Amino acid sequence: MNRKFNLLKQIGLIGILFIGSTLGCSDEEAETPLPEPSYYPEEADGSVMPTGSHAEMFYTVLAAVNPEDCRVREPIAITEEEFEDIKELMSEVVKAADTDSVTAMFQWIYRNVKREGETSLNPHDVLFGGKAANCQGFANVMKIACLSQGIPATGVNGTIYDLYGQGHACVYAYFGGKWLFLDVLGNFMCDAEDTHWYEQVFIPLFSDRQLMEDEDFVYGYDQGLSVRQVKQGGEKLTIPNSKNGLRVTGLALKEELPDNVQEVYLGSSLLFLGTQASGIKERMPNVREIFIAAGNSAYEVENGIIYERNFNGAYPFYIPAKLEVVRLRSMRVVPKSIISENAERENSIREIYFTGATRIEDYAVEYCPLLERVHVPQSAEIGEHAFPEGCEIVYLSE
Repeated sequence: MNRKFNLLKQIGLIGILFIGSTLGCSDEEAETPLPEPSYYPEEADGSVMPTGSHAEMFYTVLAAVNPEDCRVREPIAITEEEFEDIKELMSEVVKAADTDSVTAMFQWIYRNVKREGETSLNPHDVLFGGKAANCQGFANVMKIACLSQGIPATGVNGTIYDLYGQGHACVYAYFGGKWLFLDVLGNFMCDAEDTHWYEQVFIPLFSDRQLMEDEDFVYGYDQGLSVRQVKQGGEKLTIPNSKNGLRVTGLALKEELPDNVQEVYLGSSLLFLGTQASGIKERMPNVREIFIAAGNSAYEVENGIIYERNFNGAYPFYIPAKLEVVRLRSMRVVPKSIISENAERENSIREIYFTGATRIEDYAVEYCPLLERVHVPQSAEIGEHAFPEGCEIVYLSE
């Protein structure tokens, strides 16, 4: 009797779910597919979220880095011959000094590199071509100088503390069993662990190159530990929750995803996807769906589109490359470029739904070469150049 009752309950529940799933759905509405929970990253892994000042957070990540992973010259463009010239020069500088090699090179660069005149970011042009250097040029020279003497180093970009928004560049070098902070233009160096000495001067935000690597991913620093490259992955890609015991908080791709990746799963701690989608835009050519775990305080997904929680919640942050039907959140006034820089240039958008709009401004939709039709409220005021030429306008019932 109990078995029969339970069976009837299950049948009844299935019927209710089926009816509920079909009620209220029309051609103008579509439910977001439910993600498979097993593809989200494991978040209860004991990893640590770096905290404190920007300098403290960066040093927490740096302390978990194998210095041997910081022997990469890129992104500085320099030939092998130029590198050898700098190596020879810096060897002479170190031999002539009565101090350690890092201090010797630091002091020599500070004293000898010009600050005024035509600038160059190429260290060889600065050291041998008579060019001047700005902060990035000084950092590039210092990084290559360290690498030429077998000293691991990484460049870091950020801002000056009391002039937030003014860019600055510094170097972190591993020497004598510890990391050093080197601001050559500012003539300041100290142990990187002593963040209280420089956190009021420099706000580190981005590493210039990779800091960690494993068989699947390459990691860097983008306002936190971030995934910068996916080396291999299946159709469903899970961005890891942690690396070396530290929480991964960003996805800032520098290379395209593998061609076979179609779905991407992000955890609740992934809080940085770049500015205006620069961290993922044009790096996910075949992705059709992105899923974000519940509890993510920075981003959410609706109808396959990523939105920022704390910034103009109706404005789409990123539209996947293979999403063909775009159903935007309701907004009264649709501004210029509501779909442009937040979508891949080679996107697959064929239809767009604008619900609740009373006015759609000129050039609201750009860079949609496959767009066939848009769906708009019948009473909406539409700018003459709101949509690409030849696009069919379908009016929604109100």
